[in-house]
Amino acid sequence: MDRKTNEIPVSRQLFQQLNLEGRLVSLDALHTQPQTGLELVQEHGADYLLTVKDNQPGVHETIKKLLPEIPAAFPPSGIDQHPRLRSRTQSQPG
Repeated sequence: MDRKTNEIPVSRQLFQQLNLEGRLVSLDALHTQPQTGLELVQEHGADYLLTVKDNQPGVHETIKKLLPEIPAAFPPSGIDQHPRLRSRTQSQPG
């Protein structure tokens, strides 16, 4: 990668070289950019999965408005509260 650019435009150039039609593209939070999403969907026929971090409050708010909150099936802090998981974790040597 040229030192005068960054990963975002380089990734978008890479999209041009790949057949993304009907594929799911997963990228880290750096790539959660409107232009990236538009290019993946409109120009390449892909679906995308992008990470949203706390430093993107506008995106967080939009997600909250559009998607219902889904309770986590296996919350990391509540593993001992789930009956099936509790019996497994208690029976393992530790």
